[in-house]
Amino acid sequence: MSSSEQLQKQAAALGLSGTDFVHYITSQQAYEREERAAMRQAQKEEAERQAQALREEVDQQEREAERQAQREEAERKAQREEAERQAQREEAEQQAQREEAERQAQREEAEQQAQREEAEQQAQWEEAERQAQREEAERQA
Repeated sequence: MSSSEQLQKQAAALGLSGTDFVHYITSQQAYEREERAAMRQAQKEEAERQAQALREEVDQQEREAERQAQREEAERKAQREEAERQAQREEAEQQAQREEAERQAQREEAEQQAQREEAEQQAQWEEAERQAQREEAERQA
């Protein structure tokens, strides 16, 4: 049964006739149209609210993803910088070790040179001592 037929039955049940009958039906139809329009408007507004909420959620997720990407990039940068500092420390340590080894080699070379010079001086003294002993022996002979 259509809405129009139901309204006619209601108007008849209320005992309306003539212009009251027509007026009742038209006013009820207008009321139903307004109700449907209000329902459509409410549905439209709800759909808009849901769409806005979804857009905001997506925006929030995008902002969070961007912040996460920035944090990750900052972490990678910090790791690269730390690796670079570590490499510099290791290079400085290796350089210091090379320099220390060079100084040690120089000290050892200087010590060996001093020992050679001392041995040479000792040999010269011994030779001078032997020469003096020979000359003494020749004078006594």
